[in-house]
Amino acid sequence: MAALAGWLGGRLGLERWRTLPVSRRRQILAPILLGTGLLFPFVTSNAGNVDAAANAFTYVLLALGLNIVVGFAGLL
Repeated sequence: MAALAGWLGGRLGLERWRTLPVSRRRQILAPILLGTGLLFPFVTSNAGNVDAAANAFTYVLLALGLNIVVGFAGLL
């Protein structure tokens, strides 16, 4: 039942999502991802998942930092 509801909701919302401008999509998606990331450790009961998410977040921050440094150096 949940899979059907998810499929139907995704099907109906996808057309509307595609018609939105990219800037509006980012305004909607950024708070959702941030909220999900902040709530994840409190919702899950598996410490391994929290550890994996923390490691992934660390690598994301490292990649962003490297991108900024290389961009400022003019190597891109």
